[in-house]
Amino acid sequence: MTRMRTVPVEMQTIDASTGKVIEQRAVPFNILPPAKGTCEVCAVKHDVLLPHNAQSLYYQYAFYGAVGRWPTWADAAAHCDDAMAERWRKTLEGMGHKWTRPPDGFLPVRDLGPEVV
Repeated sequence: MTRMRTVPVEMQTIDASTGKVIEQRAVPFNILPPAKGTCEVCAVKHDVLLPHNAQSLYYQYAFYGAVGRWPTWADAAAHCDDAMAERWRKTLEGMGHKWTRPPDGFLPVRDLGPEVV
């Protein structure tokens, strides 16, 4: 059975003769699962002890669909031990990238939860 994640998108129904919007609502949009052999969370091939790729489009949209906000590097490393997350942060910052964190009042998300079957 194929497992799918969804992300909410805005859908409009438009009257073709007038061009006016008749209805607008959020609907779930399916995201294809990651390719075989890649991480099931971020769709990138990496060691399970390393952070997910926060820049992966799959991870960004799957995260947004599950959590309702965009992921941060702290979210991507939340499943790692503290030492690995700190090494990843220092490496990214050493390369000139910003280590991003969730908004105030939110903790990093370690698990996106179950996929929609």
